[in-house]
Amino acid sequence: MLELTSNTLIIAVIATLIASVFSLVMLEIKRLSSAKSATPSEYHAFDWLIYVPILLPQIGFLFGLHVLLIYLDLNGSLCAIIALHLMYVLPYVYLTLKGPYLAYNEEYLQQANRLNYHPWRHYVTIKLAMLRPALFTAFAMGFSVSIAQYLPTLIAGEGRHSTLTTEAVALAASGDRKKVGSMALLQALFPVIVFWFAQVIPSRWTKWRLTIKCFFSKDKKCSA
Repeated sequence: MLELTSNTLIIAVIATLIASVFSLVMLEIKRLSSAKSATPSEYHAFDWLIYVPILLPQIGFLFGLHVLLIYLDLNGSLCAIIALHLMYVLPYVYLTLKGPYLAYNEEYLQQANRLNYHPWRHYVTIKLAMLRPALFTAFAMGFSVSIAQYLPTLIAGEGRHSTLTTEAVALAASGDRKKVGSMALLQALFPVIVFWFAQVIPSRWTKWRLTIKCFFSKDKKCSA
């Protein structure tokens, strides 16, 4: 169970983090191109290609990717599993972030840069901080999608790396209801925990940060 859980969490966390970073980059590029264009378009080529993995049947789509992995001698590795998970996690993370990110008021960043010109620092400390609820929600969405992937894990891993999902599907044919129920409960537990964190952390982030800052601060007023 420890090996299954660790494989599941490692694949889900890495794939979701990569999808989140890639989505932020693509959305920023889209925002900049729309700002420079005289007639900004709502949809770009990436917005159409992002739907391909989730619209095409997995059997036919993954078979071609499996042939490519064999040709590149990457089949059976953990990186191949993460790459295939990323193809299905990225659309959900991107679509979850797209609305809040493009609706963000850039006046906050412009005003901060007028006072002290540090674009990247302000991007992280102001823009991403204000988009924290959307970021946590997108991460929880991508994490749950990665947890549920069966065929990508089986095809890319070739049975060498088992996860909670592949083991739950394998136990479903055994007829042992106790094992199947335990595995399904454990499989559903992690997405529930992540969604709970996504709801609780953003609303309490500032309070916790100020509490920690005051705890390590020597200011008597802050401690009081």
